[in-house]
Amino acid sequence: MQEGDLIVAEVHSVNNDKTYNLHTRNPKYGRLEPGKLVEASHRQIKRQKHHLLSIGKVGLIFGNNGHMYLSNFRRN
Repeated sequence: MQEGDLIVAEVHSVNNDKTYNLHTRNPKYGRLEPGKLVEASHRQIKRQKHHLLSIGKVGLIFGNNGHMYLSNFRRN
């Protein structure tokens, strides 16, 4: 991964200076291929156990921060 890449990651911890430690150790996390990022209010995203969904050939990722990512779900 490089700076500027769009990734999906798990928040491992939050530091005192409000920075975050992220994990991408699971194969479902990592750099995302080109797709469409849609931003909405975080209030529109319901917290749930699984935020990565697949409907046919379309992959959907719902972030707790209100971001939604749509693609064909291929990753590097």
